[in-house]
Amino acid sequence: MRRAQPRPRRRAAPAAPWLCVLSLALALASAPLASADSRSLERRASTVPGVVDAGDYLCRVEGDCQPCSPGDADSPVCKVYGNRRPLLCIPKVASNHPPSDSSRADTASSPPAPPHLYPVDADFGAARADEDNLLADDFVPGERPVDDDEALDGVDAAPDEPLSPAEAELREALEHDRRRQKRGLDAAAWDAALLRRRWDEAVAAAVERRQGGIVQRIQTYEACPKVLRQEYHDYFEFIMCNLAFAAVAGSILVYRQRTLALRQFGRLAARIMQTEMT
Repeated sequence: MRRAQPRPRRRAAPAAPWLCVLSLALALASAPLASADSRSLERRASTVPGVVDAGDYLCRVEGDCQPCSPGDADSPVCKVYGNRRPLLCIPKVASNHPPSDSSRADTASSPPAPPHLYPVDADFGAARADEDNLLADDFVPGERPVDDDEALDGVDAAPDEPLSPAEAELREALEHDRRRQKRGLDAAAWDAALLRRRWDEAVAAAVERRQGGIVQRIQTYEACPKVLRQEYHDYFEFIMCNLAFAAVAGSILVYRQRTLALRQFGRLAARIMQTEMT
């Protein structure tokens, strides 16, 4: 008997070259996108909500987008979209040396000269550190801070004479009920408002210390593409015009159908009369 010869094994087909080229192209295309996303995330994480990082300044939106007045139509901001939005900006950097008494007297009568700028990271990091220290010492997220009235209530609540257990229990229940009613507002909104206020105060205080007591607050504008009120008005007007056109077209269609039906009925009646007469 002949022995069965083993079948030769098939070699795996090599991967197509175009697959390698495609994977390499995808890897090269995703690299700049990933780096851009990481930079954008770092930029967003370095600021708080509502604050825009504009180079050497921190700017906060102070109003809605409004159309430019005719007198300001030639300004660089209004030439972009024809609309502008107010901003309040403070510098992130300050002068290296605080002004002396004579320079402060001069600045009181004349506008201050632009300060000498140095790298931003140290000042901005110090402002963030001051803000973090304020939050760590005075604020606990999720809890409403105790105001002065509540603190004084605890001091005034100490009676001159010892209370009986029933009176002490009643007083404790009343105090608990009153504090619970005072804390009825939304904790999340309170925390967000307090965080934003503490942040603004910390940044302003850090800049004021580094500028020798002079805080440069700049009122400026930025270009904005759309005025929300005008957009809402135009959209409502567009919807109403479409409804009016639809109503007019529907009424014309109904009138036309009725007119054609009457004509057909008239012709049919005339034919019937002619056949009867003949």
